Amino acid sequence: MKTIFAGASILALAMAAPAFAQDNSSTVEQQGSAQEATVNQTGANDVSDIYQETANNKATVNQEGTGGSNSDLDQTGDSNEATVTQSDLVAGPLGVDEYANDSTVLQTGNTNLAVVNQGASDFFETNSSSVTQGGNGNFAFVDQYSSGNDSTVTQDSDGNRADVNQGDELDFNAGFSNRSLVTQNTGDGNEATVNQIASFFNESKVTQSGGLNVAEVNQQGDENDSFVTQTGDSGYVSVNQTAFNFGIGDGLSESTVNQGGFSNEVYVEQLSADNYSLVNQNLADGDNSIADIRQEGEGGSSTVTQGGGNENGAYLFQQGDGNTSTISQTGDNNVATVLQFSANNTSTVTQNGTGNTANVTQGSGVNPFAPPL
Repeated sequence: MKTIFAGASILALAMAAPAFAQDNSSTVEQQGSAQEATVNQTGANDVSDIYQETANNKATVNQEGTGGSNSDLDQTGDSNEATVTQSDLVAGPLGVDEYANDSTVLQTGNTNLAVVNQGASDFFETNSSSVTQGGNGNFAFVDQYSSGNDSTVTQDSDGNRADVNQGDELDFNAGFSNRSLVTQNTGDGNEATVNQIASFFNESKVTQSGGLNVAEVNQQGDENDSFVTQTGDSGYVSVNQTAFNFGIGDGLSESTVNQGGFSNEVYVEQLSADNYSLVNQNLADGDNSIADIRQEGEGGSSTVTQGGGNENGAYLFQQGDGNTSTISQTGDNNVATVLQFSANNTSTVTQNGTGNTANVTQGSGVNPFAPPL
């Protein structure tokens, strides 16, 4: 049999705890039956607030360290579960109303799950995580291992999943001040994964309003920006931004993908600094098109527009520095392949008909899109 304490009773117990509690505060309020709440605070300056209503909700909060972490958890609905673990390496409080880690989880609906793990804050900047789930069967996983990271996940429809990882669990100093925003407001069955490891000052925004879309963003290096918007159904977007300059990441690259239609695919890979990529894919209509962008050189620019056609393919490879490519496709079954091996080239391809093929090669090298022999 579970013992349920009202919020005032738990707060009183926390205030009457022995001296080693070191100014920790815990408030738990539960209304309903068979609910479970576990709060374990072994550090100092921690604050935990849990409110659960109706039945079968579960909340577990574990906060360690002396910098102080704040957890605010509010669950309304059936069978919700939230686990928050926050640990810091700060020697003392950051300041008035400031915490090493700050987590907010609000779940309204049925069968939602949110797991938040925020680690070290040895750079004296707050990790901040906000998870809001309003539909049924949503999942959210957030891992932030270093300091100054900011994650916001909003899921208002059914069957969505968001997984955000910022930093490196084995190296608390290898990732800080990253920003991730995942919004899944309408449409069901969407998945978003954002992975920022060994990275600094990166920003990722994923917005999914269609159904059964998948977005995967991987950012390594410094100051990379990725913006993904999916308004169609069954689309797939993969963005990989990785810059290596003498072993130190220095990205400053930007990728924007706007995807509509049905069953379209976009792949963007930026491996060097100062690249720009814009893909507008079938925003009004159009199905089964592919845009594959690979930028290995520095200072490249790519714009791909696939507007309203079906089964178009746009393939761009920039190996040299300072290249510019523009591909526009509005018909059906068109294929454009642009290979820029040397530096400072410009290419423009426009396909308005049906069944056209365009091949542009600037410089010499090996075609990465060629099928294996």
